[in-house]
Amino acid sequence: MKDNKVDEEQVEVVGEIEKFPAGKSESATLTLPAGRYVVICNVATHYGLGMHTVLQVQ
Repeated sequence: MKDNKVDEEQVEVVGEIEKFPAGKSESATLTLPAGRYVVICNVATHYGLGMHTVLQVQ
C-alpha cells in the first residue's frame, strides 16, 4: 500500500477501467490465460475497505 492505494508498481496490472462516478457502472473485456487474479478498486482507501475479490480463470 502507498498513499492508501495499492502500489501499482509492485503488481502486474493486466487490465484497467478508469475511475467513474459512484452509482454508475463500467465494464471491460479481457482475454486472460488460466490462472488466479485479484480484482481491486484502487481509489484511495477502497481496497482497504474490502473492495477486492479473487477471480479464477479456467
